[in-house]
Amino acid sequence: MTLQMRHTRWVMAVMVGMVMASGLGHAQGPAAQQKAEAAVVPLKVTVVMTRYKSDKAQTVVSRLPFELWVNTGSSATIRFGSEVPVPTIIIAQGEGADKKSTPVASFTYRSIGTSVTVNAQDHGEGRYRLEVLIEDSQVVPAVTDPEFIGPRTANQSFRATAQPILRDGQTVQHSLATDRMTGDVTKIELTLNVVK
Repeated sequence: MTLQMRHTRWVMAVMVGMVMASGLGHAQGPAAQQKAEAAVVPLKVTVVMTRYKSDKAQTVVSRLPFELWVNTGSSATIRFGSEVPVPTIIIAQGEGADKKSTPVASFTYRSIGTSVTVNAQDHGEGRYRLEVLIEDSQVVPAVTDPEFIGPRTANQSFRATAQPILRDGQTVQHSLATDRMTGDVTKIELTLNVVK
């Protein structure tokens, strides 16, 4: 009988413990959820893409700033571009006795522009890890033979990724690249600010 009573008491203790744990879990659920929501930090990420001429003075060709507002644990994207006409030369076969060929220009449209995607994660102790993807394309003048009748443009593209860890107010150089055709230098800088 004593063994049976001990077994009964043990089963009851286990059941009471399960009920209490279940009630405690329900009681802490909303509080834990509020704590998780409070942990989201809003950030402002500034991306600046600057192009310099290859001369000694490093003349600025263009300076393009982009601002993205992103919460930790999520991502944000900016896409900005346009469709530009790109000339294509077709040699048309002449008619008549001489059948002289003549160049005829036609145009196709190409999408150019910049795309910036930022993913942010809270790295703890006031540090934030960014995953940054930058894609840029443009049409630039191409150096060709003066007698060449084709288009005098080239399609230029740029893609860079990085995963810097920054603090509030910190600025870092994301990347630096040199164009092999023109010698122009493209520099990208990132600045992170915590939105208060």
